[in-house]
Amino acid sequence: MLKRLISIILLGVLLSGCSFVQLGTEDLLTPPSLTKDQSEIYDALRSALGTENFKLKYPKRGDYLSAFVFHNLDTDSDLESVVFYELTVNSVSSVWMSILDRSAQGWNTVYDLPLNGPNIDFVYFASISDEEKDNLVLGTSTQGSDDVSVNVYDYNGSKLTALYSGSCAEVLFADVDQNGLEEIVLFTRSVARPAVAKLVKYRSGRIVLVDEANLYSGVTDYFQVRYDTLANGYNAIFVDMIVNGTFLTTQLLSAGDAFITTMSYEEMGIYENFERPLDSVKCADYNGDGNFDIPLTTLLPGYTNQSEIDDMYLTRFMGMKDGKLGFVKSAAINKAGGYMLYFPDGWVNKVTVIPQPESGEWRFVVFNKDLEHSTQELLRIKVVSKSDYQDKFADSNYVLLEKKGALEYYVHLTDSAVSSPLAIEFSRLGDLFTLLTA
Repeated sequence: MLKRLISIILLGVLLSGCSFVQLGTEDLLTPPSLTKDQSEIYDALRSALGTENFKLKYPKRGDYLSAFVFHNLDTDSDLESVVFYELTVNSVSSVWMSILDRSAQGWNTVYDLPLNGPNIDFVYFASISDEEKDNLVLGTSTQGSDDVSVNVYDYNGSKLTALYSGSCAEVLFADVDQNGLEEIVLFTRSVARPAVAKLVKYRSGRIVLVDEANLYSGVTDYFQVRYDTLANGYNAIFVDMIVNGTFLTTQLLSAGDAFITTMSYEEMGIYENFERPLDSVKCADYNGDGNFDIPLTTLLPGYTNQSEIDDMYLTRFMGMKDGKLGFVKSAAINKAGGYMLYFPDGWVNKVTVIPQPESGEWRFVVFNKDLEHSTQELLRIKVVSKSDYQDKFADSNYVLLEKKGALEYYVHLTDSAVSSPLAIEFSRLGDLFTLLTA
């Protein structure tokens, strides 16, 4: 069976203080039309229930967003259908899941199960208890709760059996011990106490908690949880988390057959503080070597963390370099504009950024004593929306660098840069400029 090495399901609002209303498909004014199979399944379900008082329920996120999910849950070669719906009896509503199988006569309801929450957060399939077939994993939640209940089921062709249920703020599925079965790592949040990462795995016929590790105190949300490569042949769990709703930080975890533990940064040769502003980027492969890099931030020249102006930061990426951890790249990141500009080595500690909010520009200047005296510009980057074409700036010195959706990115290499040893040519910008993907 083809194994998935890693899978992640994000389960919450990424940034504290930011909220949004996420409408389910059932909230749409016009529900999506059903396919032929879905229509037949709907009719079979209605016949089995003996009532019209039900409506389809849709998962909020993940790879499966339909009320009808098709997957082979047992050891035969046929797909089963998992259907989610809200049933109302005597004015009381409850959410159910039904498993339907197809025979020569059509679709038939095989098993029905009430769910322990009115909201279906995600649907996932993984070999957790048996290498030969997939388990059904369902995330559910109750109104007003930020946590999700992670439920693991086994289907044997006639019955759905609950194998495990655990609550968390974030969940990761990964084969951390490389034994062919995926483990579950549950992450809690806590204001007053350390958050906890819990390793759950199949052992001796049961899915059980085998170990846990403390994270930071005051974890209010998770920005990203990822199982990936830190160095060739070495994997780690990267946890980007929000602490007290005020800053972002990263912890690395190591997990195996029966343990999960916080990795010591000092043992890896890291002596930097991973705390960074909320609008920082997450861990990812930023230098394209196949290994995950960890972002760290430092104030750009001229910014003191004590002035009335908004501070600007240089993000330095720590990753594998010549077989050991070191700084691989540095960049000024414009989250609002959706781009980053990597700094040439000669720019670090010598070049700073002065934003121009009124024009949507960032000015990259040679630092000279303070921001007021830093007047020698090397380049400008401007973000322009197509909807603003009627007010588009008229300056032939700006050259289109990149496009993304309705946004266009222009660069202006200023005349004052010509005499500077820090000047860069337009041909180099293709390697230095990149759009943010998340």
